[in-house]
Order: sequence, then C-alpha cells, then structure tokens
Amino acid sequence: MPSEVVINIKPKGNKAKSYFFLALILIIVALIIFLASFFIGRIGTQNGVFVSKPTTQVSATREGWFVLEAKTYTIEYPDGWKVQENARKDPVGAKITSSKGEINFWQNQTREPRFSSEQKSNIVAQKSSDLSVDKRKAIATKYTYKDGSFFLTVVVPAKDPVKSVVFWAAWSPQDTEKVITDIISTYKSK
Repeated sequence: MPSEVVINIKPKGNKAKSYFFLALILIIVALIIFLASFFIGRIGTQNGVFVSKPTTQVSATREGWFVLEAKTYTIEYPDGWKVQENARKDPVGAKITSSKGEINFWQNQTREPRFSSEQKSNIVAQKSSDLSVDKRKAIATKYTYKDGSFFLTVVVPAKDPVKSVVFWAAWSPQDTEKVITDIISTYKSK
C-alpha cells in the first residue's frame, strides 16, 4: 500500500518579522499611554487639580474659631472669616479676609510695604511694638490713616530650621485690631 505524502507548498513565513512588528506596536502603545498620563499629571498639578487641599477644622483652643492646616504651617481664624491659600506659583502663605479686614502672609519672603506719596501723606501715626508669633519675637509696625483705617506689618524672623514670615494686615473699625493680632499670633510653623 502506497502511503500518501502531503506536501505543503505555502511559502514559509518569517516569524521573527511578525514578532518584531508586534513588539513595535506594543512599544508605541505603551509610549502613547506614558506620554498621555505624564502630560495629564503635569497639567493637573500646575492647575492644582491633584494638589492636596489644606484641611480646615474646628479649633480646640478657641470657641468659634477654625484652624487652617497646610503642609508647612497652621493658623487659626474666627468664624465669618474666609481663607484662601496662595497659588502654587506664589510664595507659601495665605489670605484671610472678612468685611472688617484682611490679612496676607508669606513664608520665607522679605516684603517691605511701598506706600505711594498719597498714602504717605494720609498716615497720621506710626507705632512699632513687639508681638509673639510662633514662640518668636516679631516686630509689628502699625500705621494709622486719616480716614480711620489701619495697616499693620509683622515681621517674624527665621529661627533655624523655621522660616521667616511676613504679615500684612489692613482693617477699618478700630475694634478689629484685637482680632487681627489674635489671628496673627496663632500662626505656627511645622
């Protein structure tokens, strides 16, 4: 009995070539996924989408006050005041505002107020004093204006490893000064 022999005449495929194209496609897909996630993360971080927000909680030491807890500092403020941290591109700090006044502060920044000639002519008194902030002696300079408004600068010097802090505050009713200085004195570096 003759045996049947089957001959396959198909051309022999180059398996190495097919594996090369498959590997190339996988590398291109992986590169596209990597680049897309990199740019999404970068844009999200720059716009503050993926940045951890500071936490606000009720103060344990003062009734009716809240605590802003950021990465490098904490500060307390009373109910009715609003807090907004500085943008990432700006120096570390925040702005605390109410209808009666406003406080701005920056870490590790030297900021001297620059008054216009009109502002200088409206200053009727300037008084410097000491203020305790973060267990450090700070220099507070209060400017009184003709219209009854006030401006305060507080410079807290650096004390290794703690950074310096500069506060600027402006308010109108005289009785707000105590609240302003109380808020500033609650600042603590981490």
